[in-house]
Amino acid sequence: MKILIIDNYDSFTYNLYQLVGSILNETNFEIDVIRNNLVDCTMIYNKNYDRIIISPGPGNPKSTNYFGNCLDIIQNASKVIPTLGVCLGMQGIAIAFGCDLTKSNIPVHGKQSSITHNEEDLFINVPQNISVMRYHSLKVIHRNCNQNLEVTATCMDSNEEEETVMAIKHKSYPIYGIQFHPESFATEAGKQIVSNFLDVN
Repeated sequence: MKILIIDNYDSFTYNLYQLVGSILNETNFEIDVIRNNLVDCTMIYNKNYDRIIISPGPGNPKSTNYFGNCLDIIQNASKVIPTLGVCLGMQGIAIAFGCDLTKSNIPVHGKQSSITHNEEDLFINVPQNISVMRYHSLKVIHRNCNQNLEVTATCMDSNEEEETVMAIKHKSYPIYGIQFHPESFATEAGKQIVSNFLDVN
């Protein structure tokens, strides 16, 4: 299996790399980590990647200063190559398919939350109400998710009026996003969630 991790200039990127490597350690695999402004669809097609993971990162995915070429990749290469967006990566998937973001009433940096999920796709064999680690000040507007995307996990923040989107998937393409950090030791079942993504057909 050949995997591309797109690095949004984030310190968590190599933790994701280590997590993926630990899942695939008994198989033949290759993982490339490439910065978001140094990768494009042509390179991805030429290298025949089997999976794309878009890392967390600072800033807003609407800005190429923070998200590089990721929006173009999501709108094109990700339609044929299974893709997982983490934190900023998930927010970018939402933007790419017509949803919008808003600021959280209170930013969550290093906060654990309990999520409920659909028990499908990324969440096969994952218990309900697991604790996940969050680092974000922007969030996907739940009611703004349109016909392209399905919300697959949420949590309830006491200071918010509606559930906070914790995971999404595209209804037609193999594109998935999670707002939390599966690579964090404080996220329960993070390894299972990423393993489920790697097993997506």
